[in-house]
Amino acid sequence: MIADGGDALTQLAVLRDQGKLFGAVASEPTAWRVVVRVDAVHLDRLRAARAAARERAWAAGAARMWRPG
Repeated sequence: MIADGGDALTQLAVLRDQGKLFGAVASEPTAWRVVVRVDAVHLDRLRAARAAARERAWAAGAARMWRPG
């Protein structure tokens, strides 16, 4: 959820409802333990990883499927 840009733990429900796509999703208590441990260094690394993943997705053709709302 964090890697996908989520900003609230309640958004885990969206991932949990799509088990075939995302697989197992952390429980709320597990997610809270992760959030509590994310410091500035971890956050910078998460942002860099998300940016790299998005870049690869766009390069693979995701841009052709995206239509503004």
